[in-house]
Amino acid sequence: MFKVRSCLIALSLAITLAAPISAGSEVRDLEREEANRQVILEFYKDLDPNRRVKLLADNYIQHSPMLAGGKQSMVDFHNGFLKKHPNMRQRLLHVAAYGDYVWVHFRMVMEPGDPGVAAIGIFRLENGKIAEHWDVSQPARTSIANNN
Repeated sequence: MFKVRSCLIALSLAITLAAPISAGSEVRDLEREEANRQVILEFYKDLDPNRRVKLLADNYIQHSPMLAGGKQSMVDFHNGFLKKHPNMRQRLLHVAAYGDYVWVHFRMVMEPGDPGVAAIGIFRLENGKIAEHWDVSQPARTSIANNN
């Protein structure tokens, strides 16, 4: 698991990579961005890996250190994970799109009563399919030093 700092660094890097080279030089395609956002919302609609894999590009690249590359690896990992945690639930908190990138902030709870994991998924889409995926996560805390 990565700490908050790692999460913020990864998100900052993704925003930097997705940002236009010079301010005002790129015209945003808001319809494409919304279409990309909808693909990711569809991906998180449920936890069925066989349905999710249909949203991945043929040349899908996985950057998570917990998964091998390729589409089948994602299916195998999710099938094993769901078998181990059949009560797992995900709740989306924030979703944002910019160009070909979509960021998702969500919480995963493995079992009822478990504080779970806070995570950010970063996706790059290509032709309406998920082409790349990065993620960072940290254990959710039951007590925190602030009200945020």
